Amino acid sequence: FRVEILNKITRGGPWRKTLNAINAGINVGKSTSLISLAADYAADGWDVVYFTFEVAANLIRHRMDCAMLGIDFDTLEARSRHEYVASIDAKARLGTYGQIFIKEFPAGGAHTGHCRAYLKDLMKRKNVKPTIMLFDYVGEMASERLPFHMMGNTNLYFGSVAREIRSLMFEFDSVGWTALQFNREMQNTKD
Repeated sequence: FRVEILNKITRGGPWRKTLNAINAGINVGKSTSLISLAADYAADGWDVVYFTFEVAANLIRHRMDCAMLGIDFDTLEARSRHEYVASIDAKARLGTYGQIFIKEFPAGGAHTGHCRAYLKDLMKRKNVKPTIMLFDYVGEMASERLPFHMMGNTNLYFGSVAREIRSLMFEFDSVGWTALQFNREMQNTKD
């Protein structure tokens, strides 16, 4: 991690075959944190797949560019295409970067089976086996095993989704990240 306390807490970072979660309230930066993690991993040379079930892929890409270049949205948008490409080229010359692939699915319209199919296609077409996978976020994914009507029991349903993602991490020997949102009551608690 770029934030040293996270290295201390995790004893050097997350392990492969794990699903790690960022927990936070509503509109406090869960997706921003996932994007920052993806950019950091790619900067360190890891191949990353970012599955988005909530935010459009082009917005994720835009935020990722800002994170990788260390600039804000207004600065990025003020650049001409030529300036933008030149800044990307200059950044690429500074080190060996991993690849980032962003795959967008509709909210509730995809499960780990869809992610698995995308990963297998990516491995076949691009000869890339990603080490890091981010799922933005579990609360917008469907379960591969449980029918949709069971979503009424959110603990059971999204617990199943989390287990399915962790199984995917085992299958691909990868590190998985997601975000979880506190409900409105928990967001304001002092505990």
